[in-house]
Amino acid sequence: AKKVGEDIAVMGIKSWLAIMDSNTSVRHKAVLGGALAYFVLPTDMVPDVMAGVGFTDDMAALTLAANSVGSAITEQHEQQARDKWHLMTE
Repeated sequence: AKKVGEDIAVMGIKSWLAIMDSNTSVRHKAVLGGALAYFVLPTDMVPDVMAGVGFTDDMAALTLAANSVGSAITEQHEQQARDKWHLMTE
């Protein structure tokens, strides 16, 4: 469960980093922004309070968005996201 939580957090962080990157196209920013909005909104398809399955739809939305924007999320975004996650959890 801890690894899944880390994966979700890193996916969100690297999506945010790609949105803030001036090299990311407006279309890709919109796709990632929509997925991040879905992630943080309290109402969604599967309520987040449901143990074990609550965040599956959020992870699916972020994963689909990340896959659809291709190279807009760079290795640098990935590394920065992991570094930020590790700093927050130490």
